[in-house]
Amino acid sequence: LISNFNDDSILELALCILKNKVQSLSIVTITVVLLFSLKSILIIGIINRGRSEYWKFLIWTLFKCPQYFVDAIIFSVYGYHYRTIFEIKD
Repeated sequence: LISNFNDDSILELALCILKNKVQSLSIVTITVVLLFSLKSILIIGIINRGRSEYWKFLIWTLFKCPQYFVDAIIFSVYGYHYRTIFEIKD
């Protein structure tokens, strides 16, 4: 599929993506974010012992800085990953 593109068409496609002209990409992105959000809600927000801090952080971000809500979910997953890799107990 990619071999059918030349450099100019790849650059044009990249520019379209950067300008948010490709609507289907935004639907895919939203779907992926929702799936990861649901997984993080299940693992970090329900199962994990630090769930109250997780909810406080997400609610604070939602009301104070809603444009960073997705980043807040990502950073909470990073924190969970860090704690599991280094076996830090809650």
